[in-house]
Amino acid sequence: MINSVSLQIRRFSFLYRHVNSILFMWRPTKHRRAKVLRTSPGDRACVIFVAILFMVFGKSHAQESLTNGGNHPGTIPANKTNTYIFSGSAGDNIVLRVGATNVVPRIDLYGPSGTLIGSAPTSAPGGGSRDAVFTVQLASSGTFTVGISSYYAGGTGPYSLRFAQIPGSFSVPGGDDGGALVNGAHNAGTVDLGDLDVWTFTGNAGDNIQLRMGGTNVVPRIDLYGPTGTLISSEPQTAPGGGSRDALLTTQLSVSGAFTVVVSSYYLGGAGGYSLTLARAPGAITVSTGDEGGPLTNGAQHFGTLDVGDLDLWSFTADAGNSIQLRMNGTNVVPKLDLYGPDGTLISSVPAVAPGGGSRDAALSTQLAVGGIFTVVCSSYYENGAGSYVLNFIKIPGEFTLSPGDEGGALTNGWLHSGTIDLGDFDVWTFDGNTGDNVELRMGGVNLVPRIDLYNPGGVLIDSVPEVAPGGGSRDAILTNRLATNGTFTVVVSSYYFNGSGDYALTLAHEPGEIFASTGDEGGV
Repeated sequence: MINSVSLQIRRFSFLYRHVNSILFMWRPTKHRRAKVLRTSPGDRACVIFVAILFMVFGKSHAQESLTNGGNHPGTIPANKTNTYIFSGSAGDNIVLRVGATNVVPRIDLYGPSGTLIGSAPTSAPGGGSRDAVFTVQLASSGTFTVGISSYYAGGTGPYSLRFAQIPGSFSVPGGDDGGALVNGAHNAGTVDLGDLDVWTFTGNAGDNIQLRMGGTNVVPRIDLYGPTGTLISSEPQTAPGGGSRDALLTTQLSVSGAFTVVVSSYYLGGAGGYSLTLARAPGAITVSTGDEGGPLTNGAQHFGTLDVGDLDLWSFTADAGNSIQLRMNGTNVVPKLDLYGPDGTLISSVPAVAPGGGSRDAALSTQLAVGGIFTVVCSSYYENGAGSYVLNFIKIPGEFTLSPGDEGGALTNGWLHSGTIDLGDFDVWTFDGNTGDNVELRMGGVNLVPRIDLYNPGGVLIDSVPEVAPGGGSRDAILTNRLATNGTFTVVVSSYYFNGSGDYALTLAHEPGEIFASTGDEGGV
């Protein structure tokens, strides 16, 4: 097949030659001449008439121009081919996908010169698939022809042809899904049989991107294309084990411009609902109604839920030299924390390797080298993970807020302060001190191996105990220090080990200073 005009010319030439040959064979022998074909004007008129009838009534489908992002329905007649055309440029990436009813579809793509570029499927489809997909990067420019037919002889039935051309502006048919992706927002959609949904976002070189897609009764696939149409990445890259309903694509952009995301079913014949989320750092965050994310409150607990294929985006503002701790627990989900800097650089990701025992606890602590707005992405470490979580955040120095029912606040010299560390929890305490003061902090845990972190007024970590894994799982931690500066010091207490939880008692001994003994405790003059 070639373009419409050339196609009809070839049909006419074919018919003229063969019908004329038939008429020649019918004529008496005396009218035949070796290597010379002679027909009467009436014979030639008959040939032309038959050829015109074939051109008008014999073609199976008037050629239609494909719309980028469009959905083109049709019906495959028995033993005939429907043809479509589109204009393309060398380097464009093309995706064609057909879902059909009661027929196994076939796709043929021809170049501007009529040369067959490729076909799908290339061999008999297993299980009589009603879904065919063909992808290619064009090597030339011009008008291309697409043929849609039945893979098996005699097949007939309705179909829908989806077409995506990258780069290029695209349309979203009424009732279909696609369009602009908003950072942090959930985008719900449905992948029908043989469907493609096209989305787009704008990014800058250096931005870090996460795209995550959770599917209902469908194994999702994500393809990311750059501003010039180059395929950047495709997830999953290999057949997902266990028929995963969760796909994650992460990358750092190397160029700026408009990027295209094509989502579909990884397997032929797949169909179902999905949710697609874009996390881009840096960038303003939008939180969908009913979802979780947004600005973090210093010292507070933040509650959320991760659905399959979900990403929750949080943010905070900090100065260079500030220290931060993030700790996240999960219920029925192994949590993952990603921290991005103001320029989008990935600062840290925990856990960095597969957690042993399927830990429901993730902790991240660091001293920031730059100031600005930071982005935190909470997700499931493993595919198909889903469940609720609590995210704890502290920035030092800074005023902090305690969540209702949580423990922390000002430490009193000599007083026994009690609290509870839940899974993935930490409690924040403070005291004022002067240069040269000596302090002792001691913490005892019930069913908990305790940890103490002491920060100076500038947010620098002074000491952390225990520094190494305690032998025998000690329930007792002690930190001693002579203060080198004046101001408000911050104490963060937590479980040394992941998944630890239990009650604790914390005591500050501050010399010099007035002593206060807790009720029922000993001490004083």
